[in-house]
Parts: sequence; structure tokens; C-alpha cells
Amino acid sequence: MSAPPKKKLRKGTKSCVECRRRRCKCNYTIGDGDAPCDECIDRDTECVSQESVFDPSRASIPTRQRVERLESTVRHLAKDVAKLKGDTPGHVPPGRTPDYAFENTKRGSAGDGSDTDEEQSDSSYHGTALSLREQKNDPDRYWRGRLLSFVPSRDDVLLVTASATDCGRVTLVRRQQELGETSVPPGRVATWLIRFAVTFLHLPSIFDTTKLESIQRPESFVLAVVAEVSEYLSVDESIGTFEGIEAAAMLAQIQKFVGRPKKGWLTLRRAVPFAVLLGIPTARNALQQLHNGQAIENVQLGGLQAKARLWDTLCATDRLLCVPLGVASTTAGTGMAHIDPASPNAPLQQLAYIASGIADHIVKRNQIHDESLAYEQTGIIIQALRDLRADWPPRWSSLDHGGMVDPTTAPIVLFQSGHDFLVIAAEIPYMTKARFDARYSEHARRALRACRDVLRRYFALRTRLAVGAFLSRTLELHALTGCLILMLHRERQAMCSSNEDSALIENAKAAIKQAPEGPGAFLPVKMVECLNAVQQCLESSPASPSGVTVRVPILGAVDIRRGQTGHSDAYMPDFSVAVTHVPSQGVTTSSLTFDFESMEGDWSENDKA
Repeated sequence: MSAPPKKKLRKGTKSCVECRRRRCKCNYTIGDGDAPCDECIDRDTECVSQESVFDPSRASIPTRQRVERLESTVRHLAKDVAKLKGDTPGHVPPGRTPDYAFENTKRGSAGDGSDTDEEQSDSSYHGTALSLREQKNDPDRYWRGRLLSFVPSRDDVLLVTASATDCGRVTLVRRQQELGETSVPPGRVATWLIRFAVTFLHLPSIFDTTKLESIQRPESFVLAVVAEVSEYLSVDESIGTFEGIEAAAMLAQIQKFVGRPKKGWLTLRRAVPFAVLLGIPTARNALQQLHNGQAIENVQLGGLQAKARLWDTLCATDRLLCVPLGVASTTAGTGMAHIDPASPNAPLQQLAYIASGIADHIVKRNQIHDESLAYEQTGIIIQALRDLRADWPPRWSSLDHGGMVDPTTAPIVLFQSGHDFLVIAAEIPYMTKARFDARYSEHARRALRACRDVLRRYFALRTRLAVGAFLSRTLELHALTGCLILMLHRERQAMCSSNEDSALIENAKAAIKQAPEGPGAFLPVKMVECLNAVQQCLESSPASPSGVTVRVPILGAVDIRRGQTGHSDAYMPDFSVAVTHVPSQGVTTSSLTFDFESMEGDWSENDKA
């Protein structure tokens, strides 16, 4: 692009310098970050506002910048010549990441979204115009280029998959070789990135991240991938494809994994209508009808099977996200027909499916205004939970305190913790009533027993069964809820059980502190801070806060204040469940507020929500 003219232009003009030189109509709007006009996009030139003409610092372009522009132009010409000769980037040499070198990408090829100096100099001249034009004309190529810039090198992928404890590592390595093909849709690249991010989370704590060459910032790699895939799925044209829906299901799972179940649930809500439009919910029924009827082609059979598996994944993910959020699942699944009885995980999958139905029943019970009818439904729910527990295999009863530890132990204990969490959710409406009505005492005892089981299993997972493993942040939420309930209902505990509960609470706080670092690492820190504030509030020290407000999914907003003096020179809790919204984390005159119900923030050190 030629240098801007130095002559003074008429005041009030709205044309950019380039369009004024060409005497063509310009729709450029002066302002920071505005896109180039259509004329400049078509000519691969850059819009310059009128202010730049009068800026003395831009009157003479530095020599270094001129050299960088010339080098950038030479690189572009070399790539164009290579494409004309047939040397396209479709062929990827073994052991190297596909290097598409899209100048339109806002990210670098470092695998964590950082830009190199060379790419920044390119984008300063050609980047904006090329990205906008390519995004408009060929969005698939645009997004594929952006997503591929996050794909690490093959050596780093092999190193991560060999060191992680996650399953499906062989599939990751095999499918990375397919990403270099131009026919691969961007949604498939996004799905691969999310699966690799999950594997990256399962790296042991002793893993040396300095060995990774293409991932310059390993500590922010997962969040960078999640942010990039979220931006890709924010476009309806992206999430409305089969590959986009598959990527949305994977993104929702990892959002729950890192402590953002609400964000994952909202992503899934956007994907379900598009899945219905593509006929994905009816794929399994159509597949069953075809199996019972005439023979079908392998291509048609494979397409129906892929759609059926995707819908089952959407339904299962939706049910998992609804439990910590306390909302009912809206996806009508196909039952347990998709579970393979021969699979080693079949018993766990079947029990998890039944538990998700009970969770929906609890949500519907909470919406009933008639107390007698709600109490009747509570009895049905409690019986269903008992029947579900009776179906547990015999060896499950000792896994968390002395059973054999193998790779399948942690998922089973994790499911048991979720079962106890459902018991708490079913009994919690009658715990406060038990303080005034003896008819509800049994409900309170069952809820307290479930809280103790949650804390015992959480401590076993963090300290013995899954030491150093990155488990779902929902586990910390279960432990926090159990600790709060035991603190608030200490009047129902004998002296011996009170000492036992105090030990369980201290062990749970110690286990929360041992949670591996990673996305959402600040969430356990805030939870321990919350539990310490509640304990200090119930102590007799005048320096402790006089009140604490905590908001968690099951309890809602709980306003905790000091009551009368109880045993051990501690105050009995005087608490009330509020119905109004509690403000985000902050400190008032003598009261602290902690909000853990939304569970949609980034939970970083700068996040105060």
C-alpha cells in the first residue's frame, strides 16, 4: 500500500485515505478497531483514517517496518507460487504439526494462543483485511486455520498421551494425522482439541512441561483451547453442523470438568435444537427399524450409528450437568438400549442412567407447592434411591475404605459420592423442619449420614484412590455442601458424633487443598476460605465475622449468624435460607458473602464471583 498523502484534506470527510485517492465511495467509520472498508478489502489494502494524516509519528514510516512489510510480501508471494506448483499444505511430514501459516488467524502456532513477533508484523499489514475477507467468503477455511494453530506438534502429542492416565490416547494420535487434510471440517478439529485438552488435564503433577516445544504456555493451554472452541461454536453456522454438535457435547463435558457446569449446560441448550433439525434424536429408532426390516447399505448404516451415538452422548451429558445445577433434564433419551451389556462399564452406566432419572424426579418434587403431595413424592424418591443402592455390586461397599484399588475404582467411588449427593438433595427440605417437628427427624439423620459418606469418599479419592488426578470440580462442590450441612446442624449431633464430624470437616479441607492445579484452581481456595469463615463465625472470638452468607446449589442462599452458646464454648448456628439473590463475593461491614451456585465463572485469581 502506498504512503498516505501529505496534503491536507477537507474537514468533515468520512472517506479513508486510500478510497479518496481512488475517488471511490467509502463506508469506513473512524474509530479504534474498525474494520477496513469494502473497497480496501477487495484490493488487499489497508484503510487509514483521516487522523493518521495529521499524526506526526506516522509521517515517516520507520525503516524496520518497511523491511518487515517487504519480507511479509515476499513470504506471501512464495506461498502463492508454492500453491500454483501444487505444493499445498495438505501433505504433512511425519512428526510435524500441519503448518498452515494463516495470516488471518488471531492466534499463533504455539498451541496456547500466543502470537509470535513475526506473525504480529504480518497481521499489522495484511492480517485484518485477509481475516475478514476469508471469514466472509470461506468460513470453514478460516475457522480450520484458527483451530489448527492450537494443534501441538506430533512429538508433543505423543509425549502427552504417553504420560497421561486418560483413555483414548491411541485415537488422539491416529486422528491428528487426519487433521492436515483440507476436507476435514473445523468442527472435527475442535472436537480433537477438546479431547486432547481432557488428556492434558490428566497429566501427572510431576510431568515436566518444559519438554513441550509447541506449547509455550502449558498452564493456560486448556483455557485457551476452551475459549477458542467456545468462540467457534458461538456462530450458528458452526454449531448447526454434525461436527459442531459433536464439539459442543465435548465442550460441555470439559466445562463441567473445570467447574463451569452452567456454561456447559448453556452450550448444550444451543446444540440440542440443531440436533433436532438434523434428525439426530430419531436415528436410533430408525436404526432399529432398519435392522428389523430390509438390508441397508454400509454408508447409511454408519451414518445412523454415528447420529445415534451422538444423541446418546448429548443426553448423558445433559443429565450429568443438570445434577449439580439442580435443573431437570429436557432431552428425551432412548433409555438404556444403547448400553452394551458386554462392556465392562455397563453396570456403572446403567446405574448412572437410573440415578439421572431420580435427579429429575427431585427437581420436579421441588416445584410442587402442595406440601402433602411433595412429601408423598419424597417417599417415592427415597425408596428409589434405596433400590438403586441395593443393586450395587457387593464389592462396592468397601472400595473407599480398604478395597482393592484398580483403574476402575475411582469412577465407582465418584458415582457413589453422586448418589449420596442425591440423598442430601432429597432430604434437605425437611432438615430445617426437623428442628421444630419430630416427624422429620429421620430425614435429618439420613441427610447427615449422607454428608458424612460424601466427606469420607472425597477424602479417600483425593488422598488414596486418585492421588494427583484431575477430577471434576463438582466433587469439591459436594464436599463443600456436606461440610456446611454438618456445621449448621450440630445441635442434632451427640458429643461423640460432633468430634467425628469435626475430624471429617478438617480432613475434607485438607483434601480440598490437595486438589491438583489447573483450570479452576482458585475454586478450591475460595471453598476453604468459605469454610474457615463459617467456622470462625461460630467461634467465640470477637474478631471473627458475625455473619456469613453462602450460596450453593442445594441449599440456595444461606444467611448464617451466631446464636446461643452451645457445647465446646462455640455458638450454635442461627441460619435462614433466603429467597433473594445474594450479591457476588465481597465484604460488607461484618459479614462475608460467598457465591458458589452460578458455577459459571473462570475461577481464576482475578475472578471474584
